[in-house]
Amino acid sequence: MRREEKLHFSETFLSEVECITNIKLRQCFILVPPRNVVMIEESGSEVRSYIGPVTEGADLHISCEALGGQPPPSLIWLLNDQVIDDVTEGQEGDITRNDLTIRGVTRSMLRAHLTCRASNNKVSPPLTAMATIDMNLRPLDVNIHHPREPLSSGRTYEVLCSSKGSRPPAVLTWWRGSVRLPAASDTTSHGGNVSSSMVRFTPNASDDGRLLSCRAENRNVPTAVIEDSWKLSVYCKYEAFTASEILASRVQMEIVCRQENVLATKQIRSETHA
Repeated sequence: MRREEKLHFSETFLSEVECITNIKLRQCFILVPPRNVVMIEESGSEVRSYIGPVTEGADLHISCEALGGQPPPSLIWLLNDQVIDDVTEGQEGDITRNDLTIRGVTRSMLRAHLTCRASNNKVSPPLTAMATIDMNLRPLDVNIHHPREPLSSGRTYEVLCSSKGSRPPAVLTWWRGSVRLPAASDTTSHGGNVSSSMVRFTPNASDDGRLLSCRAENRNVPTAVIEDSWKLSVYCKYEAFTASEILASRVQMEIVCRQENVLATKQIRSETHA
């Protein structure tokens, strides 16, 4: 007959000993769970609750380190509870390490949970370190909300612009040609997902054909600048001159206004040929 008995006890809450006694063989396995597990960012700082912010499209480099453990623990990475890396790089002294790289982080990973799990036995529960991914997101779009119709010179207009998708909220700036215009108001809504800006400006004849632009940018993502532009068409009142006044002043006039200018040009020509 073969007689076996199994003894299981704990010397401390950090180490467990499991022994199997056999008539012919006595084996003892000493299991020492890891004492701690931490995440380390590429900068070398320890992760607390949040990773990043990571810029959209960039690579995420992060390491998991477990202290102690006999035998050395296995380190597993999980993204929202799905295993994405279960290959432990190795051990140096009392530290076991697993490095993780996620290529081209997408905006869908915003607020995702990244977990490192360390375990070297099936007796004690694994140690885990978990953090939430924070991100810098580029603006998705920018739009000027105003009918693209001709404007009257000398009249003041209010024009609205909005952009969505940026994190932190996009900064909106207004430009008339290469000249920046001050905004009358700036607001955010929908939890910071939508940025809005309103400008008041008074066009004149020289603005005809110029671009009025609204530019959206996330200053944490310098390359992510987008803009919407409106080519202005400005009508203005024509100040009449007689042909004799024009010839007397020896001024060569360039007619820049629309509609009324056509009639005025004909009027000048008729007086010239009279």
